[in-house]
Amino acid sequence: LQTAQTLNEQGRQQLEQGDAEAALNTWKQAEDAYQKAKDENGVIGSKLNQIQALQALGKYRLAEQLLTQLCETIKTQSDSELKATVYRSLGDVLRIVGKLKESEKILKSSLNIAQSLKADAAVFADQLSLGNTAFAQFKRAQSVNDPQTAEVESKKAADFYRSAIAQATYTQIKLQAQLNLLNLLVETNQQSEAEKIWPQVRDEVSELSPSVFAIASKINLARSLLKLNPKNEAIPSLLTMAIAQAKTLPTRRLESYAVGYLGQFYELNQQE
Repeated sequence: LQTAQTLNEQGRQQLEQGDAEAALNTWKQAEDAYQKAKDENGVIGSKLNQIQALQALGKYRLAEQLLTQLCETIKTQSDSELKATVYRSLGDVLRIVGKLKESEKILKSSLNIAQSLKADAAVFADQLSLGNTAFAQFKRAQSVNDPQTAEVESKKAADFYRSAIAQATYTQIKLQAQLNLLNLLVETNQQSEAEKIWPQVRDEVSELSPSVFAIASKINLARSLLKLNPKNEAIPSLLTMAIAQAKTLPTRRLESYAVGYLGQFYELNQQE
């Protein structure tokens, strides 16, 4: 079991550093170790980790298939944090592949389990995921010119994000909810509200040590600020920091995003 746990931790570090392929292989080895130890929950946890790596590699359909199978396996088990995590992971993947109603339904099941177990970390993660699905439904309603649904979904998303921000003590969940709320405020033209919250988010993002999450957060914030006020001097400093940190990772994808947005910043400011 020690080996399996060590492999799990190693995979987590590889994914954090942007090496999803290596993480996937490490977690497959962890799954084998748990199989040998006949640790069913360990096997499920390793599969969940592999699904995370598949998403990082953009293999969402495969992730959806594997998660659907996992849900079947775990359905008859009594409620647990692991079950809530499996449901949440499926809800997140369903959102990405555009199955928004199904995503919302399974995320609500996950939240119900988490609340009944008083599992705070799972509750906050579910609120963030439900906020993201409502945000996606808001965007879809906007694209088909349905202002009523758009308004309902944007309010729902904001409420979920605010709940997660107010209660979460888990930095990553709280920060992700703040970034997504800022993005939502910008998209719904709530400029003054957005102006109020971005400086604090900038401070929190700047303090993160280099990882895929830290770099993606800087890019995410810069993208929102470009829409809010393209003259904002925080934009180039965030993106320059993101580019420098991205150079230390095996993946070049984040670096090219940051370079693209930095180009956009200079282009917008030259035109004036």
